[in-house]
Amino acid sequence: MKSGDGAADILLDATMQADRWPDALRAMADAFHADHGFAYLVTSEGTRAFASRGSEEIFTFLVSENWHERNPRMRRGLEHALSGRAGILTDWRLFSKEEIARDPFEQEFARHHRCVHFAGTFIPFAPDSFLVVDFDRSEKKGAYLGSELRSFTRSMEQARRSFAYALQARAHLAAGIVDGLSTAGAAHAWLGSDGRIRHASAQFESLVGRHIGMRNGRPYALDDADDRLAWLIFAAALGRQAGNTVLLRNPADPEDIAFARAL
Repeated sequence: MKSGDGAADILLDATMQADRWPDALRAMADAFHADHGFAYLVTSEGTRAFASRGSEEIFTFLVSENWHERNPRMRRGLEHALSGRAGILTDWRLFSKEEIARDPFEQEFARHHRCVHFAGTFIPFAPDSFLVVDFDRSEKKGAYLGSELRSFTRSMEQARRSFAYALQARAHLAAGIVDGLSTAGAAHAWLGSDGRIRHASAQFESLVGRHIGMRNGRPYALDDADDRLAWLIFAAALGRQAGNTVLLRNPADPEDIAFARAL
């Protein structure tokens, strides 16, 4: 395919299914004549890093040689994004020639792993969440300039809009499913892996103050089952103990009980 054609569709595929990131990033890297493609998904729940197929070992080198602590690109790029200068970030836009010439990361790690020239962008999709995509290539392939950079910019702008819309649509869909399931009987709420509620149905809200309380966005048991409830939520976030239940009692009426189940 031509450089940038279908970039948004490829990125959307990965958004919907995480195990597609390596192949999606490889396809985009090839389209942009890059050696490597990287993505960093930063949310309130933590950071996930992905590399294009065939480039995974770079992350191993990055950590084993402690270069992740001495990589100025993420810090400088984030400073640009937070200052309102978000857009396409390249090596020559983020650093002067003098900075590149004396920076150990650029001269040692980047040159050795064909990451000398890069083009990337920050894609925010929530107040505390964003995606970073970055495509790196060797010195002999040259910097992203002219029509090539314009093509990259158009593709990333399209991907930015599509990605933000897809994540918002997924959130609306998940909330709708939670509400729909709750009308059938059991009260449902959607929790993140950090234990905080993303969306609660009206039926679930009715349990607050009776069987559960809320602390910093996290539900907790009002009776002596709080430790068991916390463990159930934590285990479910790790894909364990699905279907297990915890008995919750209303402290004001011990006969008023509910069962918590994490799916």
